[in-house]
Amino acid sequence: MHNIRVMHLLHSLETGGLEKGTATLVNNMNPEIFESSICCLSGLGASLNLIKKEGLKIFDMKTTDAHELFLFLKLARLFREQRVDILHAKGWPALFDGVLGARIAGVPVVIYSEHGKNTDDFFEIKKRRVWTRRLLAPFMDKIVTVSEELKRGLVEITGLNEKRIVCIHNGVEFFDICVESAKKRKELGVEQGDILVGTVGRLDPVKNFDIFIRSAEMVLKEFPQVKFLLVGDGPIRKDLELLVSELGLSRHVIFLGERNDVAELLNVMDIFVLPSKSEGLSNTILEAMSVGLPVIATNVGGNPELVIDGETGVLIQPWDASVLAAAIINLLRDNEKRKKMGDAGFIKAKGEFSIEKMVKSYEELYLSLYKKKKCGLRGKF
Repeated sequence: MHNIRVMHLLHSLETGGLEKGTATLVNNMNPEIFESSICCLSGLGASLNLIKKEGLKIFDMKTTDAHELFLFLKLARLFREQRVDILHAKGWPALFDGVLGARIAGVPVVIYSEHGKNTDDFFEIKKRRVWTRRLLAPFMDKIVTVSEELKRGLVEITGLNEKRIVCIHNGVEFFDICVESAKKRKELGVEQGDILVGTVGRLDPVKNFDIFIRSAEMVLKEFPQVKFLLVGDGPIRKDLELLVSELGLSRHVIFLGERNDVAELLNVMDIFVLPSKSEGLSNTILEAMSVGLPVIATNVGGNPELVIDGETGVLIQPWDASVLAAAIINLLRDNEKRKKMGDAGFIKAKGEFSIEKMVKSYEELYLSLYKKKKCGLRGKF
């Protein structure tokens, strides 16, 4: 009996939490039961380097940003050729063509997952997107969300039956890394006595990094030795750099761009900040928790499922730079509080958000749905 063929369908393999989560999943699934593959609608990208699974098939449909007419037929042909048993379509761009193509191709199990909320997504109640989800729901065997907040929102906005939806949290890897702090700081161009407040993410409007920069101006009045690190790249980088220049913060705000040493960078930070307008379940918060960093995050999306206010970090409301600045200053004044929050965050991440737990949850979901469609497989498992 062949292994269960699972194809992950997503927009691309550019940098992002969805893409990183997909790479982590295919790297760790049981090869004795599952055969994974990935299909991108519109190009590959930097997250391709995260895939360590040898022999993994990766397909690129090479579509443009505009919707391609009859893409679902091209996908149906691919699904038939690859004899896909389970299609896992991820994110809005993959929904319509992925689900429709899979059903035309006769794929036994079709799963769709929501990984976050963009500023133009259905939580702004765009009727077309709401109705697309409603109309396609009967053709999906299960819908997955990465946070309970996303699940509640999906039920509330679309009216879908919550029994059709399951929440599977993202997982984080725990690296045993020994970082030479002095060497790393020298590489970054910061002094040994500097305090490092950092953030990681795609430089996109939804991440709200302008608030992070504006808060720096206020923090520096009391703590002039602080340096603010932005790790990542994206479409608004030039706008953010211009803001830094206008505020006269060029000596204190450092743009590090895309990095392949994020775990090492987190290890030399003192506080991690994520000021997003919306989130699914933040991988970067999990990564910060995994190295024992106290986290300041906005009280949006799945952030409260990770950050327990006053215990593992601080939750604030978005939009107000002065509130963020006050939270940073409060932690900078209390080294013991930072240490306690970081330790508590590490324990929470280790116990509730491990890679092993995430992978096991997906494997159990895939198996249970496939067995319902293919009862003849009972003997193998």
